[in-house]
Amino acid sequence: MTKSDRLSLVAYYLSKFDMKAVERLGYSNRSEAMRIISHKLGSNNEYLKRRRDEFDVLTGSHRRGQCNRPPVPSVTDYHNQFKNISFEEFTGRVVQLLCDAPDLN
Repeated sequence: MTKSDRLSLVAYYLSKFDMKAVERLGYSNRSEAMRIISHKLGSNNEYLKRRRDEFDVLTGSHRRGQCNRPPVPSVTDYHNQFKNISFEEFTGRVVQLLCDAPDLN
């Protein structure tokens, strides 16, 4: 899985489950989650935020996200692949992905 794939998977998870996901991953707020996850996955915080915004228009998020243009094909593909996954199963995948990420400290 590429770095972009890992970031997209987490971004979709955060968009779809919002604060429920943030809290389940052990963070107290979105900003903390974005900052720490981005670092863990070797990216800057803004990329993960922008990627989550792209998913917001498809996940039914209360956030407006990137609503000024249609989603790019890769965003639609992620949505179609993961839209029916349960919270528990998706959480397990994201937790495993984060545990497998190299320590970048």
